[in-house]
Amino acid sequence: MPLPDVAEPAPIRRLLAVAPAGIGQSRTAAGFLLARWNATSCGGFDLADLWAKPPKVPRPPWRGMAAKGVDDAVARDRVATAAFVAVHRRSSRAREIGPQFEQLVGRRRPALAETGDA
Repeated sequence: MPLPDVAEPAPIRRLLAVAPAGIGQSRTAAGFLLARWNATSCGGFDLADLWAKPPKVPRPPWRGMAAKGVDDAVARDRVATAAFVAVHRRSSRAREIGPQFEQLVGRRRPALAETGDA
């Protein structure tokens, strides 16, 4: 029996809102979303980010790479997004959020965006 056509859930929209910032947990959110888009071209993501808590006071960007880890809300959104994919088995390319993914690829993997390999 086919699954009903449903819009992408709120968790993936929240992750798409977090991902563009470029520091801290936005990097891990972007890595997760890019792996969801195309893990072969864009790379995978580290499950350890789900249990690593971000520091209470983030390190300034000039002191090296921001600490890894995500807060509870971002961790839950990643799990909910993975569950959505497992149940509905569809790509984001054809959905209404496809352009947001394309923008994310352009920001995070510009070489792939230019060649169209993402």
